Amino acid sequence: MRKQEVVKVPDGFGRDSEPRAKHFLISEWPAERAEKWAIRALVAYNRGGGQIPMEAIQGGMETIFYLGINTFLRGQMQAGEVIPILDELLECVKIVRDPKKRAPDGSIIATDLVSADDVEEIKTRLWLRSEVIRIHTNFSPAAMLSNLMTTLLKSDPPPA
Repeated sequence: MRKQEVVKVPDGFGRDSEPRAKHFLISEWPAERAEKWAIRALVAYNRGGGQIPMEAIQGGMETIFYLGINTFLRGQMQAGEVIPILDELLECVKIVRDPKKRAPDGSIIATDLVSADDVEEIKTRLWLRSEVIRIHTNFSPAAMLSNLMTTLLKSDPPPA
């Protein structure tokens, strides 16, 4: 059985977390679909001039994601290719409009994202994509980026 998880938008995500936090149901893709998505992401990364070192494959999705972010930030990946790949991640997401309400069989009632009001903040969209990757890989890109930013902000500035 594929994984499913209800996630609640964390505090500090503006309209999506206040006054009442939104809930989303994330469903794991079948292995074949997830594999094809990962291959397309890796090909886009490689087309951007990145090389996939053997350590990246051994390091798993965390390392591959980190390499992809670096390549994108250097401007070596085409947004027209990357944005559709990122948008596909949101296919795994449905909104839970009333977290207390259940279907007759006891399952969670979730519907497709259909309105601009379903996800109102850019930060929430990025977080939801990160949660989709976490569900599929047990690795959180959001946590990795947060740790990276914390490390960068704590490091000594380079000498002038």
